[in-house]
Amino acid sequence: MKNGQIFWGSLFITLGALILGTKFNIINSDWEFIGNLWPLIFIFWGLLVITKNTIFKPVLSGLFGFLISLLIYGSIYYVFDGVSTTFEEDFNSGNYSTNYFKTDYDSKVKYGNLEIKTGAASIRIQDTTSNLVDGHTKSTWGNYFFDTRISDSTAWVEFSNEGSHEFHFRDKIRNNINIKLNSNIIWDFRLDIGAAKTNLDLSKYLVRNIELNTGASSNVIKLGDKSDRTYINVEMGAASLKIRIPKESGCRIDGDLVLSSNNLKTFVKINNNIYESKNYNSAAKKVLITIDGGVSKFNVETY
Repeated sequence: MKNGQIFWGSLFITLGALILGTKFNIINSDWEFIGNLWPLIFIFWGLLVITKNTIFKPVLSGLFGFLISLLIYGSIYYVFDGVSTTFEEDFNSGNYSTNYFKTDYDSKVKYGNLEIKTGAASIRIQDTTSNLVDGHTKSTWGNYFFDTRISDSTAWVEFSNEGSHEFHFRDKIRNNINIKLNSNIIWDFRLDIGAAKTNLDLSKYLVRNIELNTGASSNVIKLGDKSDRTYINVEMGAASLKIRIPKESGCRIDGDLVLSSNNLKTFVKINNNIYESKNYNSAAKKVLITIDGGVSKFNVETY
């Protein structure tokens, strides 16, 4: 059998197996590790050259086909579909842990820092509370850690878990975080997450800074008009990001990757890296966005 036949046969067999494995929930993965495997292509090329006309060439051809199919499927799934099917929100069956977290509100607190560190997850912030923070998590993997520290007029709130980026065979991932925050203080947000689906309705909060560091993810962030300036810094892999701002607010976007976006037609191009909304200079409230990474879909909407 020719080496080319072995390569293409291995590639198509592996692709078919990956598609079936994912479709029937035999394999669940956030696929973020794919981004670290591409140097193996050069290693295999070198080995194929060295082993030319030897008995090892067919074996390496088959392994190379397996690697290429893994990279192709993982990359496509990572960009387009991985986020929506990596985890589920249905907890009607299976073993999972439920945790509730709460910190009482202290009127001396004027500033809050919320930090979330997790792997594949569904994260929601959609309501307020009379406490400083209310947290509710459900998870089938890892244990959540919750910590609140208050120093002078500032509170630091942290959610983190032991989950990691890995294959999950047969067992579906369910990992939900629901958070409510007090609306009387000025908030800074830092999210360091893997494959995730985030829905952050921050329109009722005074938001000063948002830092989003994520892999493959689907993110929706809604801002209100309570802050004069809101700064958003995004570093992410292949992902989608939608930011909703009040129509009266001005918006400035700084980042090389926005050049390929088709969703900035209402913005004015200042230079190769910077776009501004038409009302940016006259608006009293402003949102300043800096993006670095491979965002596959980016959109700023007004409401």
